[in-house]
Amino acid sequence: MKSLRFLRKVSIRVRMCLFLATMLALECAVGFMHYNAVKSFDVPMMLLVLCVLVTLIGGLAVTASITAPINEFRAFMKKLKETLDFTLEYDVWSDDEMAEVGKVTYQFLDHVQELIGFISKSSAEVEGLSKTVLSMANKDDSVAGRLLDEITELSKMMERFASDMSSLNAGVQEVASGNQIAATRTMDIAKEIADASKSAEEGLAVIGQMSERINRAAEESLQSIATVNELAQKIEDINQLLENISRIATRTNMLALNAGIEAARAGAGGKGFAVVAEEIRKLAYESSDVASNVSRQMGDMSLKLQSVINSVRAGSSTSADANQRAKATMETISAILENLKKVSSAANDLSAVSEEQAASSEEISATLQSISTEVERIKGFVIEAEKAMSQLADSASDLSDRARNMEELALSLKNLVGRFKLWQGDKLQNV
Repeated sequence: MKSLRFLRKVSIRVRMCLFLATMLALECAVGFMHYNAVKSFDVPMMLLVLCVLVTLIGGLAVTASITAPINEFRAFMKKLKETLDFTLEYDVWSDDEMAEVGKVTYQFLDHVQELIGFISKSSAEVEGLSKTVLSMANKDDSVAGRLLDEITELSKMMERFASDMSSLNAGVQEVASGNQIAATRTMDIAKEIADASKSAEEGLAVIGQMSERINRAAEESLQSIATVNELAQKIEDINQLLENISRIATRTNMLALNAGIEAARAGAGGKGFAVVAEEIRKLAYESSDVASNVSRQMGDMSLKLQSVINSVRAGSSTSADANQRAKATMETISAILENLKKVSSAANDLSAVSEEQAASSEEISATLQSISTEVERIKGFVIEAEKAMSQLADSASDLSDRARNMEELALSLKNLVGRFKLWQGDKLQNV
């Protein structure tokens, strides 16, 4: 093979031309031999055979000069592929195109060696970085998980707070409505109390007038009692007179009777006197009878006057009792009026307080409504933050997975690059 090195001093193009020329010469020799056999030219067969042999040997030599370096390069590349040993040497001893290929291959291998070294260094850095990123991702994932849990709990708290605020707002509105109703009812009560006070004052005036009338009636009753007492006394005096008249009539009757007896004794001379005595007796009898009737009637009148006196006294006592009751009623009504005034003042104060409480409740309701709106807005922010933290947790988890994949890739790349043998300066080094 080394005997063919002189051919490798020329380019493959020239060798290809020589190969084509040799093939053409061989074709010509074969054709000439065939033609010689047909035409029976007297050309020495040995010469033709020699030409053919020379042509074949030249063609084989040219072919070998072309294929030999290709096979050597193929064997080099195959060994490089199998061993990944960048310290292998490729003997470039020719000046043809394969020599250029060898030089370019050496340059390429140098670049590949530099690239592998860079990849090895980068894989180590990537491995360290992936471990750092994985650690940070795990921390971020843990922190994001805790933050997500806290934000979720905060979201639940905000929901409960919003619900409580709604209930409180409804309660405050109900209180405000109740205070407004209470204020209205208190005003109505104050009005009714004012009406009751007016009615009580009117009743007090009526009772005062009635008390005055009772007093006048009592005074008139006392005067009537005095008059009736005087009348009774006069009836008693009349009765005394009637008794005297009755006694005088009785005596007159007795005298007339005696006179009649004496006239009868006198006989005819005493007839006129007897008639007069009889008339006097009749008159005395009638006077006694009339006196008895008058006395009886005066007795009846006295009884009736006594009944009148008793009635007047009872009426006077009733009037006094009624007057006392009227005074007590007036005092009670006066006390009721004072209490009604106090109640009216308290009702007015209560109405004012209820209105103020209603206004305050409305302000509190408006404030609670604003707070509820802010809570809803914060709740929206919390929900957005929860979504963001969920995405962050997913991103952290994805980053952790990617960091693990990158670490595995870096280890695989390190193991892969570790199979190469490289030159480090003048020293052989396994990556």
